[in-house]
Amino acid sequence: MNTTHAEYDATLPLWQRMRTVLAGEDAVIHFTVTSVSSRNRPAI
Repeated sequence: MNTTHAEYDATLPLWQRMRTVLAGEDAVIHFTVTSVSSRNRPAI
């Protein structure tokens, strides 16, 4: 199976954020740095 349900896809970012918050401050800092730097990359 290579597909996921549309509701799963829609809520995945929220669940990932929740898991990051529950993982602690270091995980939040790493997630923030990673997501901000990936937004600043030029589109290929």
